[in-house]
Amino acid sequence: MAGRLSWSPSRGDMIWIDCSPQVGREMKDV
Repeated sequence: MAGRLSWSPSRGDMIWIDCSPQVGREMKDV
């Protein structure tokens, strides 16, 4: 998770979605 904070918001979102498909789907909806 620390790595995600290090990345930029846009890149962090991509990584988050890649790591958590369920959460990524919700983020995509938003």
